[in-house]
Amino acid sequence: MRKAIIVFAACMLVMLACTTERNDTTESYIEFRLAELSPADGLEMAVFKPTGQEFWLHPDVLMSDKDVASASPTGTGGNPAIEVVLTESAAAEFAQFTEEHLSQHVAILVEGEVVSVPVIRRPIDGGKVLIVGEFTREETEQIAAKLVARASAKSK
Repeated sequence: MRKAIIVFAACMLVMLACTTERNDTTESYIEFRLAELSPADGLEMAVFKPTGQEFWLHPDVLMSDKDVASASPTGTGGNPAIEVVLTESAAAEFAQFTEEHLSQHVAILVEGEVVSVPVIRRPIDGGKVLIVGEFTREETEQIAAKLVARASAKSK
């Protein structure tokens, strides 16, 4: 099976993840949502703070922490990253979604803040998402641990 990954820059991910206090039982820690470059009815405006660029988010959440089977810090060549493995059902849905939305933007939100807006370049059918950004190894460990803890709590 071909291992497919999505790579995106998330400069502010760690600061948002580590400094924003939220009620972990009612909100998703991470969300993936389809994003547009132009406003339209039913879309919510969001700003990608590092660049100031505005995006308009679809209300439907494609994937969230409930779809995470596991997460672990990874990276090579001094580039810390987070590998997220999706649940079986989420992997199938994500593969279909990415195949149907090639060349479109997906907003990645952490605790409600847009941290990246990559373009879908190819179908992602391997059930794994690789998050690459400006992280330290310790920061990737914290983010992965929080994703795993939330996934474990929701599966009980």
